[in-house]
Order: sequence, then structure tokens, then C-alpha cells
Amino acid sequence: MIITLFFIVLIAFVINFVVPGNPARTIAGPKASPEVIKAIEEKYDLNKPVYVQFEHYFVNLLHGDLGISYRTNETVNSELRTAFPKTMYLGFSVFFLNVLIGVPTGIYAAIKRSKFMDHVILISSLVGTSAPTFWIGYILLFIVGYKLSLLPIGGYGGISHVILPALTVSLASAAGYVRVVRTSMLEVLGTDYVRTAEAKGLSQSTVILKHAFRSSVIPLITYAGMDLGTLMGGLIVTEGIFGWPGIGQMAVTAINYQDMPTIMGVVLVAAVAVVIANFVVDIIYALVDPRISY
Repeated sequence: MIITLFFIVLIAFVINFVVPGNPARTIAGPKASPEVIKAIEEKYDLNKPVYVQFEHYFVNLLHGDLGISYRTNETVNSELRTAFPKTMYLGFSVFFLNVLIGVPTGIYAAIKRSKFMDHVILISSLVGTSAPTFWIGYILLFIVGYKLSLLPIGGYGGISHVILPALTVSLASAAGYVRVVRTSMLEVLGTDYVRTAEAKGLSQSTVILKHAFRSSVIPLITYAGMDLGTLMGGLIVTEGIFGWPGIGQMAVTAINYQDMPTIMGVVLVAAVAVVIANFVVDIIYALVDPRISY
């Protein structure tokens, strides 16, 4: 985990220097004099070689200091403390909907394999996966928020504010859960021990949930862990559509202003979320199937 995070920070830092543009010019404005630009470069060490800047950044990072935002002159730590809980709120809402919609639907599709409802579910999941998130978001905004006035059309708030952005993402991402659960369930439903359980006269719900689903849960755990890690890394498009003030919005604004400390802070948070998700998934593997720990 530590090695992975180090190289992510290093690569992201180097990419910031590959991208054309001068952050000092962006901070000072198009009409700033060369003297002002030079003063800004000295203030933020932008006139020093990249390896020196990375050394300073990494040493500060080890002390928990993510630097000062070029745009707001506030610490990146404080901005992340404000934005990240909002992304977590939206991310967990999406994750809850993904599991609530995707898992039962995937199980049902596996039970109805090659029948009419199975085909309907597969086609619907294909449409959901193919439809762009921004398109789904604008359709929901127009119909549910504007025409019917059932829910707020943007901003941060309680449950009523999170429903539309969460549903926008979930209508696309839940389709992945459907496919993963359906595929893993079909592999298990054809095994001998499931047929034996059926032959014993056990109810279908017992066979499906206690025997088949439990044995097919490993692929679902893998997919859910990666999905949750990605969600915690920010939902840039969705946050932009609904004006959700999370780290996705924070990243877009930082990129527009070439605000390197903020960009690096968002990248680091996203990377940590994904790495921790992988780590937790490995632990859950051992809890679900003790054979994996040996």
C-alpha cells in the first residue's frame, strides 16, 4: 500500500509539470506584470527544479501537510475536511442503491436464466451501462426536478438533495452488480452440492440464499470493494451536474486554476480510498472463505 501510494504521488506530481501552463500566471491573472509573477513563483517555490519541489512536498506530506491552495490561500487539509465528507455522503448513498438494486436483480436474472425476464434485465443493464451519466442526470433533472418539482434540482442538503445525484450514478453502475451477481450465481447453480440441496427438498429461497449466493459472493465482494473505493475518490461529472460541493467539484476547479497542491490532495485522497478498499476486500475474503488465508 505504501509503495503504491508513493508512486501515485510521484507520477501525479510529475504530470503537473508536463501539462503546459504557468500556475503563477494563472494565480496572478492575464494582466499581471513579470515582477508579480516572479514574486508568486518565489512564494510557492515554482521557480525551483521539479525534484526539489517534490522533495519539499513529500517531506511536508509525511508530516500530514498537503500544502496551501494557490486559488484560495487556504490549507488543502481544511478544504478536504470540508469537501470529502460530502463526497462520502453521496458515495455511500450510491453504493447503497447499487447493492439494493443490483444484487437482488442479479439473483433473479440467474434464477430466470434464458427466460423473458432474464433478457429484459440483461438488455436494461446494457442500456444502463451504455448511457452517459451526464445524460441520465440531465433527464432526471428535467423530469423529476423541473417538470414534476418532486426533488431539489441541485445543491447539498439532506435526503431529498441526495436522491437525484445518487440515482443518476446508480442507474448506470448498478448494472455492473447485476452482471457480476448473475454470472457468479449461474456458475454455482450448476454445481453438485446445489443440486443435492434441491434434492433434499429444501425451499428455493434456502437453496438460493444459503447455498448458492453464499458460495458466489467472492466476485461480488471484489466488485463492490473497487466500486466503493472509486466512489470515495469523487464523482466529478455528477457533482458538476448537481452542484454537489464534494472533492469532484474541488478537483475540477483546481485543474482550471492549475492549483497543484489541491490537485495533489484530491489525487491522494482518491488513491488512498482505492488502496484501502482493496485492503479491506482482502480481509473480507479471509472472513468469508477461511481457506483463502492459508
